[in-house]
Amino acid sequence: MDFKRKFYSILKSIEKYADADILYFIKGGFWLTLGKAIVFLISLATMWFFANFASKEIYGGYKYFLSATTILSIFSLPGISTALVRAVAKGKEKMLIRCTKESLIFGFLVFLSCLAVSFWYFFHKNNVLGFSFLIAGFLLPLMSAFSISLSFWEGKNRFDKSSQYLIWLNLASTVFVILAIFFTKNLIWIILSYFLPRTIVSFFIFKLSRKSISNQEEDQETINYGRHLTIIQGLGIFSGEIDKIILWQFLGPIPLALYSFAQIPIIRIQELVPISSVALPKLSQKSLTEVKENVFSKFTKLFLFSIPFSLFYILASPFLFKILFPTYLDSVIYSQVLAIVLVLLPFSLLTTSLVAEMKKKELYTLQIIVPSVKIILFLILIPRFGAWGAIASLIFSQFFESIFTLYFFKKI
Repeated sequence: MDFKRKFYSILKSIEKYADADILYFIKGGFWLTLGKAIVFLISLATMWFFANFASKEIYGGYKYFLSATTILSIFSLPGISTALVRAVAKGKEKMLIRCTKESLIFGFLVFLSCLAVSFWYFFHKNNVLGFSFLIAGFLLPLMSAFSISLSFWEGKNRFDKSSQYLIWLNLASTVFVILAIFFTKNLIWIILSYFLPRTIVSFFIFKLSRKSISNQEEDQETINYGRHLTIIQGLGIFSGEIDKIILWQFLGPIPLALYSFAQIPIIRIQELVPISSVALPKLSQKSLTEVKENVFSKFTKLFLFSIPFSLFYILASPFLFKILFPTYLDSVIYSQVLAIVLVLLPFSLLTTSLVAEMKKKELYTLQIIVPSVKIILFLILIPRFGAWGAIASLIFSQFFESIFTLYFFKKI
């Protein structure tokens, strides 16, 4: 009991210094970080099997396909997940059902898009990608809609539930993908093994979440806000995946595989720090004055974490790749340079503040200008410099976004 009191006293002292609700962050951030950490390990396991049991051509094709379907999934309203977090945080829990239905309705556009791409590949005698996009056409709209349930639990501040469900979701697909890699080395079976388990598990998560709705309150602006956020986020999602598409078209699957192996650890590490997920429900309940007073001091103190963490990764990555992915050692230098973006992790807190305050104009400007710059850089630099062109584009656009975010935060 004395230990508990002392530990609590230490946390309160840290709270006073950091000007942050440390107990809230530990309670929520612990589960989110644990969930993301396990997903990170699951992702490493998948990469290890691809590196040791599949060719670079297969992995390059797999990454190209996932990037293409991620772009097509924009039609299923991904922004509605963020809008749902805000609605549930305000007690409008029935919006889970409304948001899921809305995503399913728009998912028909995903189905038609995948079908069109599938027919295009069949017409050009590429049956592997033709069948792969056909599979995505049937399963992707369902998977996207039902996975919204994870946002429902984030809005309720039940990060333990959202993290547990996220782990099951990733574990289910990873087990089957690994089996497909090991036994078939066939891209169609690998794609089916990715989508089918995720869709089934997402459906069961939705069923369980629906039973946990504690009130019938709705929020009329959530659906409209979700559509706005999709438009805002859509170009960002597109710019986040188009580099893989361009690399595939200009250089082929092997350079894409090397680039992806360099990028994935950086992306997963960024996801390990649950700044946005923990902060959004809390910030949604505060006034604009409270947000402006508290957020910026926390933002500056986060650099005490992001800078040394980035340096640690740069030093450790050669050893990690040599142990885990010896066939992808050419990816190490790419990954080390990309680690520069880890320094900018604190800026996600400022972006979350804009989302919580529904600053549509600022978000529109931010999420249109920055991805547009990134896409233009990709189109100019990748054909000329290959993977290095993609890396330079990512770093420059990340710094550009950070400066813009800081500017808009100061203006609100």
